[in-house]
Amino acid sequence: MINMKLSEQFFILKDIFDLSKERIEIPGSNTTIYNFDFYSPRGIYDPTEIDFKDFPAPEDGKIGENLSFKYPVFVPEAGRKYNSVIILLHGLNERYWYKQLAWAQYLCESTGKPVLLFPSSFHMNRSLPAWTDKHELMNGMQARVLKYDNLIDSSIANLVLSQRLTDVPQRFFLSGFQSALDMTSILKNIKAGNHLLFENDCNIDVFAYSIGVFLAECMMIANPDNLFGNSKFVFFAGGSLFQEMNGVSKYIMDNKAFDSLYYYHMKEMDVDIEQNSSMRNVLKDTGMGKAFRSMISYDGFRNFRETTLKKYKSRILSIPLLHDKVIPSKPTIELLSSTACTKRNIKMMDFKFPCIHENPFPVNLKEYSSLIDEAFLKVFSLSGTFLG
Repeated sequence: MINMKLSEQFFILKDIFDLSKERIEIPGSNTTIYNFDFYSPRGIYDPTEIDFKDFPAPEDGKIGENLSFKYPVFVPEAGRKYNSVIILLHGLNERYWYKQLAWAQYLCESTGKPVLLFPSSFHMNRSLPAWTDKHELMNGMQARVLKYDNLIDSSIANLVLSQRLTDVPQRFFLSGFQSALDMTSILKNIKAGNHLLFENDCNIDVFAYSIGVFLAECMMIANPDNLFGNSKFVFFAGGSLFQEMNGVSKYIMDNKAFDSLYYYHMKEMDVDIEQNSSMRNVLKDTGMGKAFRSMISYDGFRNFRETTLKKYKSRILSIPLLHDKVIPSKPTIELLSSTACTKRNIKMMDFKFPCIHENPFPVNLKEYSSLIDEAFLKVFSLSGTFLG
């Protein structure tokens, strides 16, 4: 086991991490962080690919930050190529990589594999600067409180996502679909040997957290170009169907947004498929669309979902959190144990310090530092051993 103290390493990495730098050396470690440029080759609003004349929110296709961005890769030893990579997927409504930096370093050093941190569409550094401008957010917050009665968990942190999903709940899928297209593009380049760090036919493993698990599950089911034919997966604090999730949180979205999101996917999505040709094109006629619909509710494409996920048996380690209120542990375990995960590969965690789904390792709680370090090592030593 690598004896990393998260309570210290979190702040070291936060201080040195900078996406504008080509290369970052980590003090006291051989691990190097490289930042690579990426340009989305196929946008969801690209008229050459999809009939998008009646897509909701076409203005999203003009957000340049979402199409051209940087992604970091933690590399255990500079100056060589690797035949394996771990893709790290983050949670919903995350704007900064700080939380995941030590996760990536630990996985990199414990497995000897590079760890690629993939930013989902409209998240992290793929969002508009105004979405993190506190002055603009304060004004927007006041307007939202006046517009909607009885808002619960409305905050500056979740304002932008709450507004975007309240207005257009289809953005949840469309953002995920764009993420899947981009990740497929990156991984195909890696597999083809067209990446500076990786050999031809490089193996791909995944560490996914929170809604990143949902994205991973959809991609596993769709499995474009058989990218995940030999992959292993770690699911941390995620894995249930959408039907069982509760996104109401000051750090994710308010109740108005979640009500809009939930009602659309449980009641209106099938109608939208019939009436909107663009949504039909992506939700009905693509592998990712079908995979997404199979992960919404228990009855949606159930046989397809279960048959496909069973192909990954023994290749998944699930680490749910016992008291998780956002993605509850019980339905996560029920779904995975009945399909894709052996019982010995489900490791329930119940930490001995105050924490929430959105911040499982609250490093600012200095009085719990030793317990937080211990819990971090428990989760990531299991993950590193499984993915190593």
